[in-house]
Amino acid sequence: MKVNGIDVTDITYKEPGNNLPKWVREAAETRGYGDSKQPLSLFIQDEDISEAFACAAQGNGSACVMAQAGKRIGARSVYFYRTTAWVDFGSGPIVRFQTSKQIYDNVIAPFDRGDREGVAPGIYHLTPPRASEGLAHKREKAAEKPNVHPGGRKTDGSRSVIAHTERVVMAAQV
Repeated sequence: MKVNGIDVTDITYKEPGNNLPKWVREAAETRGYGDSKQPLSLFIQDEDISEAFACAAQGNGSACVMAQAGKRIGARSVYFYRTTAWVDFGSGPIVRFQTSKQIYDNVIAPFDRGDREGVAPGIYHLTPPRASEGLAHKREKAAEKPNVHPGGRKTDGSRSVIAHTERVVMAAQV
């Protein structure tokens, strides 16, 4: 099965973790989610940069420059974190990609600083997560630690520091 040209055949997770964006959790409960099996290229254009700055979306991973480019190619919703991106094409499962240091350095960081001139238009590639960063690996590690949910939340309700850090870093860059 393909959604917007992305193979989603093996994407089957249905129990979203609490550290996912709210819209991903809600959509994933019915349609599933998982790691991408192939890359997705986004073409960042001046219009994407202008639209994101017009929205004053600094620190908002669902309206940033990269999210604008994702929506332009047909994604219904896109959410960018520092190292991952979640893309919803409106049907089929939500697809998780890994972002690169190049994306962070050339697009996300300058945008979050409000540095319009520092955001570099160009082609940026979202890639399938490395095996060590994939959801399957995270679930295996969580199974080894029975008091931690695969999404990073401990079963006693407290958060692990690592799962919480990525969101704090993005929020702090406003």
